[in-house]
Amino acid sequence: MEKVHAEHTEAGGKRDIGSFLSVQDLFILLNAACGVLAAFCASAVSFSWLAVLLLLISVVCDYLDGKIGRWIGISYQFGKEPDSLADVIGFGMAPAVFVYTYTGHMAGSPWCWCSSSFVASSGWPASMS
Repeated sequence: MEKVHAEHTEAGGKRDIGSFLSVQDLFILLNAACGVLAAFCASAVSFSWLAVLLLLISVVCDYLDGKIGRWIGISYQFGKEPDSLADVIGFGMAPAVFVYTYTGHMAGSPWCWCSSSFVASSGWPASMS
């Protein structure tokens, strides 16, 4: 029995998911997903251990996406944008939610201002490039 492959046409033919994503892109998506899930788990106090684990997985995925990109030799301009977004989520938003959840919910708390300024400053370098 013949296996039917999806066509790769410019005129709107069907495409495989592999034609859109590389291995490096999958690690970038996993980095961002772990960062978002870590933020959600950090907001639920009973899942703090899972938030820390997801942040560590996010760090490993960020490391691996760069290593895999250099190893494969894939370098494209568009890949910098999702990687920067994943970095802001994984290293900016998720730790700030974690700090805010575990140090102070009060609006006047110095830790609240510290975590808010951390979130604001984490997106600044990525938007400047």
